[in-house]
Amino acid sequence: DKLYVHNSSFDLGVMERAGYPICGGKIRDTMIMGWLLDENSPVNLGDLAFRYCNKKKLDFVIKGKVPQAADPETKEYVIQDTRLCLELGELFEWKLKSQGLLPLFEKIDMPFRRIMDSCTNHGVCVDLEKLEIATTQVTEKVEAIKKKYAEQTPPINIDSPKQVWKTLYYFPQNVHRQKDGTPKTDEKTLSSVREDLLKPEAK
Repeated sequence: DKLYVHNSSFDLGVMERAGYPICGGKIRDTMIMGWLLDENSPVNLGDLAFRYCNKKKLDFVIKGKVPQAADPETKEYVIQDTRLCLELGELFEWKLKSQGLLPLFEKIDMPFRRIMDSCTNHGVCVDLEKLEIATTQVTEKVEAIKKKYAEQTPPINIDSPKQVWKTLYYFPQNVHRQKDGTPKTDEKTLSSVREDLLKPEAK
């Protein structure tokens, strides 16, 4: 009663354009599930399969050859994709449920994905005047924050991850880091270590 799909926007879009729309609340996008569990890592099917199932995904595109439905390689690829989506989907659903994230996925992420897919396929009306007003307001707020930190001593460019992490010179050892070992400075990472950064020994 559940349909696990990786990157549902693409697959279901192909089905809809072919005249076979798939609707319903039982669709589970394993790409969105993977992102919810770890937004700092790649969420393509190959990376997720290797990271969570220790399985290497087959290559689909063969140089100089157009894939044909009747080819054994194409069949094997499709079968493996199907199995990986099912395996990852069941695993991710359990993980989301255990972390209390399943309601967020079911009630926010998947319904929002369907709205965005509809906008992509059919277009959307935009009130340009209101959009321009909102853009101006947000831009002014952002520029005010940038100016505030640029006037510090020494000045800080908050658009520079390097300057931000050097300013916040204390980071817990288990914080998410880049490949070169420097701490990540995205909102989720900084929020996760906020209490540690505010401790007296961190100053």
